[in-house]
Amino acid sequence: VSCFRIESMYESFISPVKARLLTTNLCLLLVSNILLYIAVYMLLPALPQWLEKIWGCSSVVAGIITATSAVGMFLLGGLNAYLVDTFRRKNVLRISLLLMAGIVLLYPYTSALEEVLVLRLLQGACFGTALMSAGGTLVIDVTASTKRTSANMLFSWGGFLALLAGWVIGLLVYPRYGFNTLLYISASLMLVSALLVSMLDVCFRAPLQLPLFSLDRFLLPRTFPPGINLMFFSFILGILINGKYEGIFYLCIGAGVLLYIVQRVLLHRWMSPHLAIYLGGALVIIGLMFLIMFGTSPAVYLFAGLIGWGLTCVLSHFLLIMLSLAYHCERGTGCHTYQLLWELGLMAGFVLAVFSGVRTLLLGIALAGGGLILYATLVAPYFEKQIKNKQK
Repeated sequence: VSCFRIESMYESFISPVKARLLTTNLCLLLVSNILLYIAVYMLLPALPQWLEKIWGCSSVVAGIITATSAVGMFLLGGLNAYLVDTFRRKNVLRISLLLMAGIVLLYPYTSALEEVLVLRLLQGACFGTALMSAGGTLVIDVTASTKRTSANMLFSWGGFLALLAGWVIGLLVYPRYGFNTLLYISASLMLVSALLVSMLDVCFRAPLQLPLFSLDRFLLPRTFPPGINLMFFSFILGILINGKYEGIFYLCIGAGVLLYIVQRVLLHRWMSPHLAIYLGGALVIIGLMFLIMFGTSPAVYLFAGLIGWGLTCVLSHFLLIMLSLAYHCERGTGCHTYQLLWELGLMAGFVLAVFSGVRTLLLGIALAGGGLILYATLVAPYFEKQIKNKQK
């Protein structure tokens, strides 16, 4: 029996009982997550420019300070299990969202560059806690056991699309209305997200008296090989979102995400997981090559769609791998590990994109090719071995 029999995880998207997946609680969480991602990523196009204008930073320093939020996501990780065990889980998410809204509004009142850095770290810490309590905990709590993989996939796809939408909103709003207006919109979206979380109906779970620090709900070392492989591709997205393209370019990437979802529903029985990841990687490489060759042509929008399709294909498969490697009660930890490594790779690419140009896109091609080689030679055999051990 092949250890890659994870195709059935998608059946809930086309089965007659699909409505049971989209419960009221899950819909509230999905919309809340979409608003959160929009609120966070709409600041990214503006924050480096604001740092350069107000603080006189170089583009490299501004990019590094902006990206430190990814480091901040790891700061409170050791407390994750204790927080969601000691306090009501939706309270942890709601408080994280409220704190983020407050932090966002403090940027104009900073008096030193070090204060901006601290705010970025704090915002990252709250963002990491919010993602853990939502995608790594509440999504699982409010979904039937047979639908949880599908719910995690929906959560991931929603975040990806919202990330792109937030970036486009930031590109449009900042030049016309300024940085402060963008901050108010971001904080408002976070408040609405917190309001939606307040409407959740989650069963009370008695505390388990967990230790203050642990890797539970934080990092699952068993998923590190595919997680590192994942970063090769999220790095490419980081390069692209800081690549000085027009907003429609990123909307086309989003269209590629939707195209993948349609492909997933129609061809889920025909396309094997191996084929899916190789096809996705090939689409990314082809799209990047055409971007280099036709960088000023309107055809770049078509290539953006290919890249979005390919990235979603690859990243979705890595999420499935990391969820499959989790043992009983480790799903939330595996999901959060995926989210953390995804964000870390994304922000690393965001910083490197300061050195924009053909060389950066060539690096993206090299990373995509290297990611496929790493998957074929190390990650796929590792996954097969781990699944066989799990089934014993």
